[in-house]
Amino acid sequence: MKKPTWKILTSKTVFKHKRLTLREDIVQLPNGATTDYLYDAETTHDSVAIIAFRKPNHILLSQEYSYPPDEILWQLPGGGVERGEDLLDAAKRELREETGLLTKKAENIGFFYTSNRRSAQKQHVFLVTEFTESETDFDDTEDIESSWKSIDEIDQLIADDMVHNINLLAGLKLAQRHFKDDS
Repeated sequence: MKKPTWKILTSKTVFKHKRLTLREDIVQLPNGATTDYLYDAETTHDSVAIIAFRKPNHILLSQEYSYPPDEILWQLPGGGVERGEDLLDAAKRELREETGLLTKKAENIGFFYTSNRRSAQKQHVFLVTEFTESETDFDDTEDIESSWKSIDEIDQLIADDMVHNINLLAGLKLAQRHFKDDS
């Protein structure tokens, strides 16, 4: 497929907040038609998700209350990359803050777009296979409980429709080949 060219005719910020800036562009499509396109213009800094893997086949999962859906969700530890911060440093920081684990060995195993229709934000997935224990350092809005789950237990959570977090599902898929090698 050849990448189409969308021409920006006008662009304006329609809402600005410290966590979200909405921009509306009027664009001309390759067929000559015009349309408006609303997107998150500020959430372009990336985020990280961490798969802490303990042999023979356990992954550290977290449960955390998520305000927008008003649910407690299973998820991977992780969070935002601060401006100018190295991705690996962000992964190490987030893992320590949310789980108390200090990273000794980590590998960036890929990324995915978190909401490609409304943002260019990427979530980078790190596989951490060596770590030591420390103390957590939660943000004020975080209430997190973490527990080690076997891959079979995680598969059962998914089969039982208990996993509704796309970042967890995508991260597990990226790491799947590593589990086959290490199980």
